[in-house]
Amino acid sequence: MSDRFFVNGPIPLGEFSLGGEEAHHLANVRRMVEGDPVVLFNGDGNRYPGTVLSVAKRSVLLHVSSVERSRSELSVPCWIASALPKGDRFDFLLEKLTELGVTDFVPLVTERSVVIPKAEKRDKWRRAVIEASKQCGRDVLMRIHPPTGFGELIRWGDLPRRKWIAHPSGE
Repeated sequence: MSDRFFVNGPIPLGEFSLGGEEAHHLANVRRMVEGDPVVLFNGDGNRYPGTVLSVAKRSVLLHVSSVERSRSELSVPCWIASALPKGDRFDFLLEKLTELGVTDFVPLVTERSVVIPKAEKRDKWRRAVIEASKQCGRDVLMRIHPPTGFGELIRWGDLPRRKWIAHPSGE
């Protein structure tokens, strides 16, 4: 499998200049050179195979050869709602949910929640989902919804038709 890199925006066929953190990762961390194969993705459900044409200090010129529809996504939506664990366990949770193919995650705010996430954490969460998607080969990013109470969540109209609730009492 080729190295995967995330692009925030459209990916055209033909020559494409990759910049920012992803170009730095490609050139300086992965140390890729002219002719190396890569795969780009932007969360739209497609993967864009290509080849490195040249590596510069702040950008990498790529040739995007085709667009391939993803075969790594679940055929049905899978939502998970959960209270947030403390510390770095939440990053681990996001990583594993992404790897499992979860389409939507809803952080639950419960009566006994210890962790109440702040809005500025959402960029960090998105980055964690992107990194996990790069690793596991997903081409659609898991959506992370705003923190929500259970009473509000069950009134959402766009939830999947079939629902299961795991409860400690088993009732």
